[in-house]
Amino acid sequence: MEVGKVLKKGIKIWKENMPIKESIVAISKILDINPYGLIYSDNMSIVVEDKKISIIKERVENGELLLY
Repeated sequence: MEVGKVLKKGIKIWKENMPIKESIVAISKILDINPYGLIYSDNMSIVVEDKKISIIKERVENGELLLY
């Protein structure tokens, strides 16, 4: 998307062809954010409310969410 802005051109993106780790999708759902709008470099830093941290921590501890 940044490339399109620089070139001042539109870009068509087929989301179904974009690989996104399951952990990114799961955390994005918890935080109610669009994972396709993230700058993706195989790392993700997030700042969240305390109540969201406990949800993520609980899911990791229960094996429902794998962070790797």
